[in-house]
Amino acid sequence: MKPICRWLSNPRLVAAALLTLCFTMVAGCFGGSGVEYPHAELQGAVTLDGTPVESGRVNFMPAAGSEGQPVSADIKAGRYEAPDVPLGQVTVTFSMTKETGNMITEPEREPYPEIISIVPPHYAQGVPLNVTGDNDAQDFALTTTPSANQ
Repeated sequence: MKPICRWLSNPRLVAAALLTLCFTMVAGCFGGSGVEYPHAELQGAVTLDGTPVESGRVNFMPAAGSEGQPVSADIKAGRYEAPDVPLGQVTVTFSMTKETGNMITEPEREPYPEIISIVPPHYAQGVPLNVTGDNDAQDFALTTTPSANQ
């Protein structure tokens, strides 16, 4: 049986999509004003090889045993704003996709655009970040080629 769309046959992309869904659900339940843990507001740019990421999500997961809840923020036109990010060590993950320009055709279905993840594999486990306070310039300059310390 063929998958509904090609990315469903890739376990990494399915895992990333499920993780993003979980972050979104948790952020919807616990995000926003009135949080009862030490937190900061982060905002900044998200680029891939120097080019602003048009859309996606940035997810902040606090370290095990620390105060706070996971927080997720939309990337729009290369920028994000994330209120209520827990202070301390967090892991930052990304969900970013793009249309390839190809259309997928299946019997008895309307053609639909092929969508692929553009998150480089070396960011799959996330990026560590120590949040110490509000930061309006917490940029994430992602690269398709791993750096020496990744």
